[in-house]
Amino acid sequence: MTVTQYNFLKNNLCWFVLVLFLVGCQHKRPPDVPDALLVLPNAVNVQFSTSYGTQQVSYRLNACYPGKTVIDSLSAGMLLKGWVLLPDDSLNPGHKLNHARGEWSTFWDQNNNYIYQWMEDWRSPKGDIIRYALRYTAKNSEKPEGNCSMEVYGIFTPKKLFDETTSGASSTAK
Repeated sequence: MTVTQYNFLKNNLCWFVLVLFLVGCQHKRPPDVPDALLVLPNAVNVQFSTSYGTQQVSYRLNACYPGKTVIDSLSAGMLLKGWVLLPDDSLNPGHKLNHARGEWSTFWDQNNNYIYQWMEDWRSPKGDIIRYALRYTAKNSEKPEGNCSMEVYGIFTPKKLFDETTSGASSTAK
């Protein structure tokens, strides 16, 4: 464990209590779903799925923008499980993710909604990758202050599949 990780854990003891609570509040999950696909307390509309070799979870939380409590809870849970937060997008090396930039990304979706999105990529000691995406939906480009409807998405990609996917992408780019 690095000094930074140790200091994060030491300074966020209350999050540890929350993570311990998480373990007892797991929703019914298929037995083959990795435990690092976290479902936070009070999640609603929890759905587990698989797609092209990945395992996924999605749910909603009542967590007001900017969702610091959720971000901190996910971080504490992942660190306790031994995962490492990556500074760059695992699929787009050199592109800094939200925690490294310190700000939410924004874009218009296909339904003309303005989306505020926070993405984090995590790597396990075995090399598996989990991407978490947190989202708020708005009707305009103003900050979503007071918006407390957060969507959470987690995608687990096994190391072998990740390596195959990224090696295929790099050979295509040559």
